[in-house]
Amino acid sequence: MIKIVEMIERKNLAEALLINEKVRKKSAIDLTKIIRAWRDSRYGEDSRCASLL
Repeated sequence: MIKIVEMIERKNLAEALLINEKVRKKSAIDLTKIIRAWRDSRYGEDSRCASLL
């Protein structure tokens, strides 16, 4: 069961990274700060997700 959860988490992270790259490429401005602020507000600055990216 733990392996399945870990696999799903990796898949979700990979999908999030792909979406992030698509948004950056389409944007005329650098959205890095906006994306990081959203991620920090959603997951918290000290979350595991924030430390992976």
